[in-house]
Amino acid sequence: MASGKGLVFNALGGLLLRDGQVTEVREVSSRFRWLRVHADVVREATWTPGDKVQVLLPDLDTRTFTPIGWDRTASSTDFLLYLNQDAAAQTAHPGTRFIRTVKAGDPFRFIGPQASLAAPPGKPWVLFGDETSFAVALALGGASPTRPTCVFEVESASEAELVLAQLGLPNAVCVERTAGDTHLRVVSDALERGLARERDARLLMTGRAQAIQALRKLRRTDGQTRPHKTKAYWSLGRAGLD
Repeated sequence: MASGKGLVFNALGGLLLRDGQVTEVREVSSRFRWLRVHADVVREATWTPGDKVQVLLPDLDTRTFTPIGWDRTASSTDFLLYLNQDAAAQTAHPGTRFIRTVKAGDPFRFIGPQASLAAPPGKPWVLFGDETSFAVALALGGASPTRPTCVFEVESASEAELVLAQLGLPNAVCVERTAGDTHLRVVSDALERGLARERDARLLMTGRAQAIQALRKLRRTDGQTRPHKTKAYWSLGRAGLD
């Protein structure tokens, strides 16, 4: 189903949209797909790790994705996409349908790159997120001079650890979600251990809006005052925020 934003993007066409083509698709796991997109604009566009692109889907809805790599020489950019709906729901959710069905040769029309979440310059960082944050963690981690600390809330720790190890983040902490979000105490403690190892580290909190809010409350209760940035990518009951 078309969205208002998608209809505007499509109507303005070449004034906004940049044209690319999917050249490779790889199944990383049952819920993650890796894409490579060729687009001439990649050679000339300014990209900073953590930037986003807004993609016009085939049904004229839109979704926002974070490139995990940007190769100007090859005019290509890579994406790690997460299926956050089960197969039975794919016909009702444009983003899930796109991720399940996209294939090499498909057009890839997008706006961007645009600023979204940048790592603090010259500072180490610790990142919280979920499966929707793997891409930004990989993008920022690829540009970091030191090994970053990443803590994720996930549906399946075994799947998440396998995906992250394949793509270059083998030491991420993956904590499975529990009823009532009681797992966030474990997440908070893991984040604080990461921050304690780096005196100047900054905390980046991404992913689910409700989890970010709960962690901020936990940190205040625990007397933690380390500076942080937040970027919610989704919220319960909403398709996307960024």
